[in-house]
Amino acid sequence: MTQLTVAGLATRLEEAQKDFLQDMRGIHPSVFVGVPAADDWTVAQIVGHATEIQTFWVGQVERIARENDPTIGRLTLADKQARSHSTGEGAPHDPQQAAERFKAAGAETLRRLRVFKDSDLSRQGYRPDGTAVSAGQLIEGSIVDHVAEHARRMREMATSSVRRATP
Repeated sequence: MTQLTVAGLATRLEEAQKDFLQDMRGIHPSVFVGVPAADDWTVAQIVGHATEIQTFWVGQVERIARENDPTIGRLTLADKQARSHSTGEGAPHDPQQAAERFKAAGAETLRRLRVFKDSDLSRQGYRPDGTAVSAGQLIEGSIVDHVAEHARRMREMATSSVRRATP
């Protein structure tokens, strides 16, 4: 298993962010807010979510770094409403707005991430169910891999978007 470092996680997040934006550019504008399937999110909802999770989860990592054994996650009504807002009425309305919001959140997240020391990555917090999670695991799973997964989903949607837009 590779040792996690702040620099390594920041590099991986930058790559995931770059992939996400590149894949988002492949989405045909006519399907940006269109529902692809009954139980699927729109592109706008995915972008809203991928934007919001970065700053939310880096905030939770900051709590782990400064508090002893905090409970982390969407614990308050405000936390839960922020997620709902990002995929609802607060979702971006067009690709340009989406890219601007995503870039701003990504830059803020990277700025905040780079403040951590490698030793902070082993500090632990606890999910509401009592499961321990280290700061490094939270950055990797809830930010880096999460953005990368949404980039993959965006790539799939871009492919189907091109097929639908082509006569």
